This record gives sequence, structure tokens and C-alpha cells, in this order.
Amino acid sequence: MNLHPEKDLDIDVTDLTEEFKKLSLTLFRYYAQKSDAEREYDKLKQTYEEIRARVYKDLRNSGVKHTEKSLEAELDSHADVLSVHNLMLDAKRELGTWVGAVESLKAKTNMLIQLGSDRRKEV
Repeated sequence: MNLHPEKDLDIDVTDLTEEFKKLSLTLFRYYAQKSDAEREYDKLKQTYEEIRARVYKDLRNSGVKHTEKSLEAELDSHADVLSVHNLMLDAKRELGTWVGAVESLKAKTNMLIQLGSDRRKEV
């Protein structure tokens, strides 16, 4: 599904009827994209927590004496943990982008309502 926020958020003030017709489907598509981004973030967060727990257990059972602080430091610098954490941060950024797009479309809805109201007052 190709979404184009700059185009989708633009308002053709000469054809408000068409703008209203397109709005609900466009909003639906953006919510679907936001939902996909939420799912991806949640999956990566779960993977991050599982890998972190596995690495923690491995470090505890390695036979090397660790303080809790040194264990946390080893854990937070472990390549597997860092790799998934970075993917999770990217997914969080992507989710934020789609949340912003949905909020912008809601603002477009309000603008269209106001423009329609202004047009009715002019007639």
C-alpha cells in the first residue's frame, strides 16, 4: 500500500465534496499502516526482552563472578542485545511517524469541516 502523506494531507479547496469522499478511506489506510507499525514494534520489543533474558541467564551461568552492575553492563553491551535494541528503536521511530500521519489526517478532517461550514455561510 503506497501512502503519500504530502499528497494525502493536501486539501483541494475547490472540490471539498471529493475531499470528503476520499478522507475516510485514506484515514483507514493510515490507521492500518499505524497498526502494522505497532505490531512490528511490539514483536521487536518481545524479541528484545527474550534475547536480553537469555543473555542475562548465560552471563549468570558462565562461571564468571559478576556484580549486578557489571552484569547489566555486559548485558547492555552484548552484540545480540544491541542489534535487536537498535531494530526496536527504528520500529519505534517508524511507529511515531505513522501516529503523526494519523493525527495530521484528523486535523485535515477538522479543517475540511471548517471549510465546509464557511462555504455554507457564504451561500
